[in-house]
Amino acid sequence: MAKPFLPEVTESADSIRVAWDNRRAPRDRSHLRLLLLLGPVLAACGTVPAWLTFFGPEHARGNWLERIVAVVIGALWWVVAVLVGYDLVGRRWAERVEVSATAITVGRRGFLAPTPKVIAVGPGVELFLGVCDDGYERAPRPSLEVFSPGQWGGRTRIEFGRWLAVPAREQVFETLAAFIASHRIPVKVTRIST
Repeated sequence: MAKPFLPEVTESADSIRVAWDNRRAPRDRSHLRLLLLLGPVLAACGTVPAWLTFFGPEHARGNWLERIVAVVIGALWWVVAVLVGYDLVGRRWAERVEVSATAITVGRRGFLAPTPKVIAVGPGVELFLGVCDDGYERAPRPSLEVFSPGQWGGRTRIEFGRWLAVPAREQVFETLAAFIASHRIPVKVTRIST
């Protein structure tokens, strides 16, 4: 039987903090499978063009310009493969979301974790749970995100709880949504069922 997800919820008069450790929380295994399949493919795509231009059959070798292009393309594929590895490191982080009347803070703690992101509460700020199709990409699974107005009319998007199983994401969303509604914080709360 699966153990229940019990995030650490700390609520004061004017703020709430929901925190969890990804190592102990129920995880989304489909994201892991995708990354474990994608990593070696990306590494191969980064290695094969350069190998063919330098060590492959004579007809596959090109002039120096073609070799340089092959090496650059291979290097770009390797950069993407390294980013997949960085995403895997996130499975070991502890995450937190803090909501107050003035700001929403999304932070992570662990090896190579990014610095906390702070979004000032105001018009256009949105707490979102669902399948995102906002012009960037269509996520294959429900995501938990905070949107805010960005520069030049765009939107800033901060995803959190990426490694959590869907029921755990829903639990975090419901906890934050209840606090936002009870304290009348001017944040739009959107849930799109999948």
